[in-house]
Amino acid sequence: MAPLSPLGRALGWLSPPARGAMGLLWIIAACVPSVTRPLGLSITATLALIGLLLAGGSLKAVGLRLVGVLSFTVLTVLGLAVLPSQPGATLVALPLGLAAPAEGLFFVLDIAVRAALLITVALALGRVFTAREFLLALNGLPIPTTPRCLLYLSGLSLSRVKADLFRLFRARRARGGVRGWSAVRSSMSILGVLIVRAGRSAERQAFALQARGFADRFPTLDDESPSLPLPELVVAAVLGGVPVWLATLA
Repeated sequence: MAPLSPLGRALGWLSPPARGAMGLLWIIAACVPSVTRPLGLSITATLALIGLLLAGGSLKAVGLRLVGVLSFTVLTVLGLAVLPSQPGATLVALPLGLAAPAEGLFFVLDIAVRAALLITVALALGRVFTAREFLLALNGLPIPTTPRCLLYLSGLSLSRVKADLFRLFRARRARGGVRGWSAVRSSMSILGVLIVRAGRSAERQAFALQARGFADRFPTLDDESPSLPLPELVVAAVLGGVPVWLATLA
């Protein structure tokens, strides 16, 4: 958590379950915008960037995580442009004299835009919750036990993935670094290594939990489910619901 950040101070009076409900709505808001609704997309992107900056995050961190999204988008759009389209399909002109079907192009761009928004929102929320507060937030929400445990373990694994990512990029810079297309290819290779490491780490963690008799539950120290007062629930619903509504604007 970044307690000295403006966002951390502003949300500090809310209980972890209330912040969790609000954060869940923010994540939903990041999944709603579309390139076919430019007003909602621009408002949501602006709010996500403001939230990230108020939480003490950096645009550089977002940019590093968007390398894979950008590479996937470019390759997919090129594939749409090269492959033959259906007769009568509406085409959208692209650079280099290429054209892609409008329906497929908008679908790919929507995936890329929502992935970018989710990354930005997740980075902002990651600076508002400590690991314990994240657990309290999940325990206070009406979520089944198995998805709750998966979300908690996924949240904890993000810090390890982040540390691995920084180590790999530092190692690349120490070896002279690369630029241009070589940097993109190198970044894709790094992401592939991270995916393999994350899978192996998750497997080891699952075996360790099973060996210790894991009962599909992470209790807190007081072993009580935190309550979610009605006034805080209303505030969280407003703070999270308004961005969802704005994201739907055309």
